[in-house]
Amino acid sequence: MNIYAMKCFTKQVIGTLVLLLLFSEVYSQTYQVNGSAVDGGNEIVRLTSQGIGNQIGSVWNTTKIDLTQPFDRSFDMFFGCDKGPNGGDGMTFTMHNDPRGLSTKGAGFGFLGIGGNVAETIKPALSIEFDTYDGTAGGGSNEEVTPGLDQDHIAIDLNGDVNVGQSFIGSGGTSVTVQPILNSRDLEDCAVNANNFYTIRIVWNPTTKVLQLYEEGVLTMTYNKDIVTDVFGGNSMVYWGFTGATGSASNEQWIAPSGGIIPWQCSVATSCCAPFTVTPSSSSTICNNPITLSVAGTYSSYSWSTGSTNATTQINSPGTYTLNVLQNQGGNLCPGTATFNITPTGPTATISGDATLCNTAQTTPLSVALTGASPWSLTYSIDGVNQLPVTGITTSPYVFQGNGPHVYTLISVSDNGGCNSSATGSATVSLYTGVPVGHDAGFISPGTADLLVDNNGGTYTWYDALTGGNLVFTGTAFTTPVLNATTTYYVESSNVPAFIQKSVALLDKSRGTGNDLNDHSAGLPPSFTFFEFTANQNFRLDEITCLVNVPAATVNGRVTVYITPYSGASPPYTGAETLAKDSLNISIGTTGQRNIVMPLNYNCTAGTTYHISYTASNNIQTEFYNQLIAIPGAYPITTNSELSISWYDRNNIGRSGAYPGLFDWKISTPSPASLCGRAPVTAYVCPTGILSGNAVICNDGVATSQLSVNIASAPSPWTLTYAKDGVSQTPISGIATSPYTFSSATGAHVYTLVSIKNANGIYCLNATSGIATIQLKPDAPIAINNTFTIPDRALIAVQNTGGVYNWYTTVSGTNAVNTGTSYLTPSLNATTTYYVEQVIGNDTSCTRTAVTATGLQSLDPLFIPNLVTPNNDGKNDVFEIKGLPNESALVIFNSWGDRIYAADNYENNWAASQVSKGVYYYELKFKNGESYKGWVQIL
Repeated sequence: MNIYAMKCFTKQVIGTLVLLLLFSEVYSQTYQVNGSAVDGGNEIVRLTSQGIGNQIGSVWNTTKIDLTQPFDRSFDMFFGCDKGPNGGDGMTFTMHNDPRGLSTKGAGFGFLGIGGNVAETIKPALSIEFDTYDGTAGGGSNEEVTPGLDQDHIAIDLNGDVNVGQSFIGSGGTSVTVQPILNSRDLEDCAVNANNFYTIRIVWNPTTKVLQLYEEGVLTMTYNKDIVTDVFGGNSMVYWGFTGATGSASNEQWIAPSGGIIPWQCSVATSCCAPFTVTPSSSSTICNNPITLSVAGTYSSYSWSTGSTNATTQINSPGTYTLNVLQNQGGNLCPGTATFNITPTGPTATISGDATLCNTAQTTPLSVALTGASPWSLTYSIDGVNQLPVTGITTSPYVFQGNGPHVYTLISVSDNGGCNSSATGSATVSLYTGVPVGHDAGFISPGTADLLVDNNGGTYTWYDALTGGNLVFTGTAFTTPVLNATTTYYVESSNVPAFIQKSVALLDKSRGTGNDLNDHSAGLPPSFTFFEFTANQNFRLDEITCLVNVPAATVNGRVTVYITPYSGASPPYTGAETLAKDSLNISIGTTGQRNIVMPLNYNCTAGTTYHISYTASNNIQTEFYNQLIAIPGAYPITTNSELSISWYDRNNIGRSGAYPGLFDWKISTPSPASLCGRAPVTAYVCPTGILSGNAVICNDGVATSQLSVNIASAPSPWTLTYAKDGVSQTPISGIATSPYTFSSATGAHVYTLVSIKNANGIYCLNATSGIATIQLKPDAPIAINNTFTIPDRALIAVQNTGGVYNWYTTVSGTNAVNTGTSYLTPSLNATTTYYVEQVIGNDTSCTRTAVTATGLQSLDPLFIPNLVTPNNDGKNDVFEIKGLPNESALVIFNSWGDRIYAADNYENNWAASQVSKGVYYYELKFKNGESYKGWVQIL
């Protein structure tokens, strides 16, 4: 797709076409835009932009129309100015009831924003398409049904199917499915069309069920169908609006009410919009409270990236926000944009400290530089896992220790002003490649441990000392001999090189126009072709490349390189030169420039300055560069960290111009990984633990028992974890002495030792044993008190069953006076309390229960009268029994055995006033179980 830069033109509005409202119902023209569509205000919408492919825009009126009522609307449509194959794809007028409602849009390019796959297609829907893509059959919508139609056209589509046009009566009065735009107009040709917009009118008559399209005032489409029933399933309330799309071709496409002043209504010659700047006038920072974004000046419409269409918008977080506005320039609405980059107020955090370590036991400081007001709170992650916030930081930088291999990433930072910021940046702590990464292990003493190397590849040798020592094993997995204590071994890898070689290109050997190679002279003196450098660290100069010229075939040629160390004198060196390498019998069969690689293997010492030069002989000539590179700044030149260039120039004046042909030095430096030495791998003695403390305690909600854990075999401090009734409890850390004791909970429980760990416990399997069971003593019995008549014996008892019950005369101590669930006391003369305990197995209840025999005073002698005369003379008027105990039950029967009176607690109050004279019978029962039967005569 070629991006076409469409100019915006001005024009005189030919006429003001008023939106036709031929019927009484008036609909709102408020739109919701979706996708690439932009609301320009004043009912003007841009569906797609110029030069941007694969756009999809839709715009729907927020008020549905009722298809049982007439509909008559006129619109101006603009399709862009690119009439060629790169222009497309078109728009539709669509009515729909898609479940997506106001957010509905279909697929792009030839689907025109209404078709696509099942999820994208708009349905149920009726669309009038305006296709502008100039393509062959299959290239644009509905061209497949009219082969050869490659011009702008109209059609009616149902349910988003852009390739099956519906039959309608066209402008020629015949039935068609696809029809060219009126007068075969090319809608995208702004230079030819008198007006750059295209006016349509859409009319729906619910009585005749006819839908009509007018192009530029001419009726060109008549579609007769019961839309409500056949398309929308009887639902007359539908959404309506426009869709537009681009694919590989593109154009700027707009819709507007007829007669509106719109940016693209312009003449061919004159631009309609003058450039203008939209200037933000609000804060560019934000803390924790919302801020309001605004711009200077007033505009016709506003469209914020937040969704707001007001002159301002409120935001809650940092970020980039945009505002699109339309400015009225002499009746033309011209677009402008402002961008707001909102940054957080307050603190910033920057982490540093990338490092490479020898092993996981090493640490390196990581530094976080902080700005803002202290104290700070900082959150960071390790390998993507957020750590606990670090609070109360009062100094910057904040330094903490990291190890490898891990990536430490900042997440957020806040200061004492309450401002939060998203912190960025990370520090990577790596391990040197090839250095063995040991896998420590644990063992139970005495025992063996399986030590491993986590690396792959290489040959691994194990020793019993950090340096020297004895070779004890070769391989990746080493099973130690039987050990009694924590022991460390040391492993090294053949994959760790002693040196790292690198190329140090000190001079540019490239050739270009205007650059010369000169001084092709054999036997130039070394003092004339020298180069000087200072070693910043120890390294080995492995080889150097010498550029030479060969005028004629050479046999037995010679190149000599001199390396001379010196100190104390300012460069250049003028003393005698030391021969380092002499290459004899060089045979070169062709002429021209040649590179001669000279092996040197010369050790350079940090802090020493070296003078290096070369000569040649026998048809081999030394070379000088002339004007190939410029010297940046003064000497020394520290292009390479290993060395500093002190001087070079054939004229001994230290300037750019001519340089000896010495380049591509190969040097070797000690490998940092080799400096790590052997990696320690440790076999740790694992702690062992035995839990004890079986006990039987009182079931009183207070009593507990002491549990004991005997810990051995490994140094403290230890961390202990135990389970209560199978549920692990909170670990107990910092244990320093053995045995360690702790209290059980109240009640009956089973305690199990889960684990014992010390600082190295992560390498140990569980080496614990022991279960402590806490049982409960029997409950104190439940008493049954009783009464007796003084003097007499009393029968007292317990409600419990099972177990053994011992009776005592005191609450504790003494000997039992009885054993059993009940106790018949000796004859008592007063109320007396006894005490009973329960015994189950070997366990006795923690307390004795008090059981009381309550003494009652003796009553009068019992006298039951046998005559009652209820005549109210005060004598024998009621059935009064002398000496009657409390809670005595009385029942009276007649001579037929019928019960005529009953009382559970008779109170000497039966007057027999309601019965006939005669003989009656009674039954009297006492609480102690005694009973009496007899007769009484009523006169």
